[in-house]
Amino acid sequence: MPSAATLPESSIVKLLSAAKELLCVAILCCSMLLTQAALGQVLFPLERISESFGVKGDLGQTSWFAAAYSLTVGTLVLPSGRMGDLFGHKLLLVIGFSWFSLWSMVAGLSSYSGSAIFFDVCRGLQGVGPAILLPNGIAILGRMYPPGSVKKYLSFSAFAATAPNGALLGAVFSVLFSQNPSLGWPWAFYMLAIVCALLALLSILVVPNATEVDAERPESGSDAETEATATPVGDAPSVMVDDDDATMLDRLDLWPAVVVVTGMILFNYAFNQALVSGWQKAYVWALLLVGFLMISAFFWMEARSRYPLIPTSVFTLRGSLILACIGLGWSSFGIWIFYCVRFLQNIRSVSPLLSVAQFAPCGVTGLTAAFASSEILRRAGPATVMALAMSAFCVGSILIATMPVQQTYWAQAFVSIAVMPFGMDMSFPAGSIIISDLLPHHQQGTAGSLVNTVVNYSIALGLGFAGTVEQQVNDHGSNSLSGIRGATYIGIGFSGLGVALAIANLVVERRQARGGRLEDKEKGGFKL
Repeated sequence: MPSAATLPESSIVKLLSAAKELLCVAILCCSMLLTQAALGQVLFPLERISESFGVKGDLGQTSWFAAAYSLTVGTLVLPSGRMGDLFGHKLLLVIGFSWFSLWSMVAGLSSYSGSAIFFDVCRGLQGVGPAILLPNGIAILGRMYPPGSVKKYLSFSAFAATAPNGALLGAVFSVLFSQNPSLGWPWAFYMLAIVCALLALLSILVVPNATEVDAERPESGSDAETEATATPVGDAPSVMVDDDDATMLDRLDLWPAVVVVTGMILFNYAFNQALVSGWQKAYVWALLLVGFLMISAFFWMEARSRYPLIPTSVFTLRGSLILACIGLGWSSFGIWIFYCVRFLQNIRSVSPLLSVAQFAPCGVTGLTAAFASSEILRRAGPATVMALAMSAFCVGSILIATMPVQQTYWAQAFVSIAVMPFGMDMSFPAGSIIISDLLPHHQQGTAGSLVNTVVNYSIALGLGFAGTVEQQVNDHGSNSLSGIRGATYIGIGFSGLGVALAIANLVVERRQARGGRLEDKEKGGFKL
């Protein structure tokens, strides 16, 4: 094998370029990996964390440990994608890792306060980091490779593959630290803070800005020509600015963004707070109504906006079906993972460390599902992958909901844990690719933010629905098993509806494809 000294200079440059590209993709994938790690690090040692704050057994308080984080991730993703489109996705990526690092550290230090509410606030602020990271990481991936390319399928699949492995990684470290009396669960947050800080530095050195991405991207055509005429803003030269008098507030679509973020927070807060205060409280219904009205007002404002946060081109029949599938599927996933852990630990009395070990198949099947989906995407298309993903969500939910208490782990729990990652790692790349391809390159941040908004907000909302059902059927807390069963049945309902919509999307795609072939054939008949 020739040494580096004997290789042509062009070959060395190509190798270095390929290595840098691979490292860049790895950094971007870490945004998803660490997002899910921060979710997993509270689910498995939940009893230890709640005990340290004196709220052990309080469903209303402990549900916020996960819901507060998912709430801010889901609500702030949308404006974060627009900010990336305007100011540069690389800049937002560095800010996201830095913010994630800071508030992970503070969340760990909150253990000294002894206040569960302060910890919830820290968890919510910690979620701002992933809300910035996810859309901008996907946007960079979306810009790096042309639509339909093998590299794009592989990179999006790798991005999705990190989700179950991230949750598993966060759970392992958190449980191990929580069982060490000299360290404790806060050290999982400190470790996460250190990793995020290192990734912020690596992002500065490795991740290309928009100018470099567009210069290296091997694509030409109408989109490229359109982008070339755009006005530079920051390091994002492809942001469309078609009016010279447009202000930065116009391009940020600031007031609609404030309205929708506020509305989503109020709606979800009221839904989850009902578990603590009860549905009979007037302020719960008042906040729900105000949140709903603000979200409705957002869509009215978007229809009149010069630079809407959510382009109307997304809301085709297929785009709407895909977003609905993602929301329903990931709602069922949030319910599945929260209540599966509780079933194993509270009903079967499995230790936190053993419960993490029982989730180990997620890592293997997650990788298998992600890279299998890239091949299915290439051969059968995203609609088929989405239908398979929704089926996996539904099967995994059914297996957990109907699992007998005394049954061996290998009968239903193992199969459910092995199947569920196929839903996660097939739905995310399929949905991301469909939405990404519906939008031009200068709106890839919007594409990434829209998918991640639906994913993370639906997790928080799904937990709210499930918690409400659990409270109504658990005999005032005396029948935990009945409460968990009721919650998981809601997950079956969500995923089952997702299957139906995915099949409808598949039918629509096939009809559109057949109509396109007939149109091409008719046009061809007039050629001489």
